[in-house]
Amino acid sequence: MTAPLPDCTCHRIAPGHYDWCRRVKAAKAAKPQPQHVVWLNAVEVARFLRVSKMTVYRLARSGDIRAVRVGRLLRIGAASVDAYLAGALVADE
Repeated sequence: MTAPLPDCTCHRIAPGHYDWCRRVKAAKAAKPQPQHVVWLNAVEVARFLRVSKMTVYRLARSGDIRAVRVGRLLRIGAASVDAYLAGALVADE
């Protein structure tokens, strides 16, 4: 009989459990972690861009800024605002 894994608390389940336990732990370790997304509402984006709230709604509707509707509320990812600003840069002449 093989020795149980040091961090395996369920070592008496079944024969062959050790290989299964190793595979599960390796899969959990290899799984990419979800990235944290900062969500802003239309008023916060409008204050940041110094435009009206209606302008933010128009940008979202036209697809210039990617947004998500949650019920009646509009939520905009901070990365989407950054991408919009990066694409809106005016080149020096």
